[in-house]
Order: sequence, then C-alpha cells, then structure tokens
Amino acid sequence: MIARNYIRKLINKFRPIKKDRVVFMSYNGHYNDNPKCVYKEMIKIAPNLEYIWLIDDKYKECVPKGIKTLLLGSYEAQKAYSSAKLIIDNVYGGKETYLECNSFKSRIKFKVLTFLNTKRNQHVYTTWHATCLKKMQIDQFGSKIIDFSCPNTTMIMGNKYSLDILKHLTFNKIEMKLIGTPRNDTLFDLNDEKINNTKKKLRLPLNKKIVLYAPTFRTDDFILKKNIERSGINQLAEMNINLLLEKLSDKFGGDFVFVCRFHYHVSNMVDWEALKEKYGEKIINGNESDETSDYLICTDVLISDVSGIMFDFATTKKPTFIYFPDLDNYVNKERGVYIPIQNLPFPGGVSFEQLIKNIDNYDYSKYLGKLGILMKDLGVVDSENSAKEVANYIINDSGIDNIKKPIL
Repeated sequence: MIARNYIRKLINKFRPIKKDRVVFMSYNGHYNDNPKCVYKEMIKIAPNLEYIWLIDDKYKECVPKGIKTLLLGSYEAQKAYSSAKLIIDNVYGGKETYLECNSFKSRIKFKVLTFLNTKRNQHVYTTWHATCLKKMQIDQFGSKIIDFSCPNTTMIMGNKYSLDILKHLTFNKIEMKLIGTPRNDTLFDLNDEKINNTKKKLRLPLNKKIVLYAPTFRTDDFILKKNIERSGINQLAEMNINLLLEKLSDKFGGDFVFVCRFHYHVSNMVDWEALKEKYGEKIINGNESDETSDYLICTDVLISDVSGIMFDFATTKKPTFIYFPDLDNYVNKERGVYIPIQNLPFPGGVSFEQLIKNIDNYDYSKYLGKLGILMKDLGVVDSENSAKEVANYIINDSGIDNIKKPIL
C-alpha cells in the first residue's frame, strides 16, 4: 500500500499541467469558507478558466448546479489536482510534510515526500481558516515536529498576529501575504434586509433575536465519543437555557432563541428531539448551513470558548461571551492558547453562573474600547472587499494564462 502511494505520487508529479485549470478545496471536501468566497470573485474576473471543486460525497448537495465537482479522493480528482495550475484551499493544499524524528530513515522519507510534492508550474494559495487562538502543530503539548515542508505555497492571512504565528509554525518556509479574510466580507455593513434574507435561508425566526452557541472541538481524549461529549454536549447540559434567554432579553431587549452550531461530529450526536421536548422552539439546530458566516450575519450575541469564530464575529462589534468550563484543562493540559483568555475583550467564565453574571454586568462602551485595542494589536486588515482583493492577487501573482489580468 505504501509503495503504491509513492508510485501514485510519482506519476502525479510528472502529469502535465493544464495552464487554465484551478482546483478548489475547503476543509477536506466542503463547499464553503474562504475558498468559496474567492471562487465567486475569480469566476467574475476570469470566467474562461476551468474551475473544479473537490467535494466529499456528504456535501455534494451544498454545491450549486453548474459548478464542476469531482469526488474527493477519486482517481479523477487526483488527476485534476495533479494537473492544476492553481490549487486554492484553506489548509495547506495537501502539500505539507512534517518531520518528527531526526533519524536517517525519517530524513530520507521527508526529502522524498518534499520532492514528490514539489511540482513545477503548480502553485498552492491557502487562505487558512481561523485566527490563531488555539496552539497548533509544533506548539502543541508533546509535539515532536522538528521540520516542515510545503512547496510552492503562498498563505493569505487577514491579520498580522496570525501571519507571524503561521510563519513560526511553518519554519518560515511559506510565502505570507497580508490581504484579508474573504469569508468576513459579508459581516461588514449589516442591514435589516441582509439579516432577514439570511434568516429566511436558514429558516430562523424573523421576529426573534439570535444567541449563537459555537464551541470548539476537543481532541484531548483518544476516544472520539468522549471528545464529542466534551465539545458542547456536556456544556449544554450545564446550561439553563430558559434563564439564559431571559437574562439576554433583560440586557439587550427583544425575545431570544438559542442556536447551537457544533462541529459536524458533535451535531450528529446531539439528542435534538429531547432538547426540543424540553425547550420547544427556543432551541434551534445551527448546523443546517455549511457556511458559518451565514449564522454570524443573523447573530445578535455569540457564546463560545476557544474558537476563532470570536475574532470573525468581532467584525460586527456585537457582544461575545466566553463560556469555558474546562478552561484549566484545555489551557494547561490539552492544547494551550496563544493569548490568555483573560486578556481578550470578551467577558469570560468557567461556569454557567459566571456567564449569567457577565451578561448582567456587560458594559458595551467598555467592550467596544477593548475590542478596538484588540483589533489594532492583531493588525487586522479585513474589509468588505477582501475576497475580490485576494482573487485579484492570486490571478496577478500566479501568471495564469489566457485571461485579461485585473489591475490592483
């Protein structure tokens, strides 16, 4: 099996490049996030290119008709990927290789994989997928990574803080560009029409305010079921949703409903029927859309823990609260964080009682001042035109043929 994979990589390395082919990927088979936003702008600028999305079978229904897709992992997808002039994704484009042992055998394997991943006239542009709050890769507890390669790759970021961290994580081997976060374009200049249209698409009540609960996924336990339970299900069981909604209404006005957006592993394990029986229409499944930004458009208050979603939602300047019962374990044993939670402008608590107290004591003017300082310290460059700017940059930088180049 290993020999077969190396042979396949070798064949793909020497497969001829199609100079007008662009392959998109997102989160290993989704049609969403930054790549989707860049794609929508690129087809306006360069409609004559061949665009292909590599999609997991679970998400093929999310792709609009008329878009060319190939089943992720299939032979046809491998051919398209290896012959593409450009690969655009939000991780590393499948070109990353890690060295975790300094032995002769490991070094040889690392060099061979780096060679096989290096393809002349092919370039990867990655938009990454989050502002860095959780520690990653070389910085995680127990990491054995001592070297990294990711040939012919440019990473496009939305803030200087994350760019510097990714430079460190990639051993400064990837070209970095500070341009913007395409998926956040839609969070600028929100108005009632945009909010209501998005609520209709998501089948959210038009006459209710939305509190979105979006916890991150835990990976501390080797047993997947335990990680799933620790990634929102246990926290949800500790909440008094009726009291939470009452407190939010008292503080911010209007009637609230509680929307839960979990990692896809977690959402499938939630007993939604039991929650509906307990809370009725007050609780809503927030995993109906594959696009998180759709929910952020509709959200009036966000509750999260260590997810980068907080930095995206900060664009709206609306309230965010941190609810983090397992904070000590996560920070000191499981993964660690780059910014101490107490240094963030988002009021934080390790218990439901503290969450309620933070809502009662919330001061919007103080929050806004701290948020402004954070965004300045992060070096955020996002704008409502980030997707267009990224698409223009990719086309100009790549030298892709047979189109009229846009002028930046």
